[in-house]
Amino acid sequence: MSNKKNLNKAIVKSEYSRRFPDPMNENINGDSLNIEHHILLSRAIDIPSGIPPTPNPREPRIDKGIYKKVRESLENTADLSFHLKKQRDDDTGTPS
Repeated sequence: MSNKKNLNKAIVKSEYSRRFPDPMNENINGDSLNIEHHILLSRAIDIPSGIPPTPNPREPRIDKGIYKKVRESLENTADLSFHLKKQRDDDTGTPS
């Protein structure tokens, strides 16, 4: 499972870092998905110039049907992978 659209490499200087496996790190067959989460704490001055220092807020268009699907996914207690469903469509900026 690889989604490497428009990824750029950046070197981030960090005094503190932690890596931990995802708690839902297997598919329905029990095979590992090799999903890891990384936490890096860095001084703002050490962030590479290619990474913008500001958030990227957008005006939400909550009239779209995708918001209903997101809400249903969040409230679905049988599917515990909601936190992995935050991928965005590159062209529209909406959840895919």
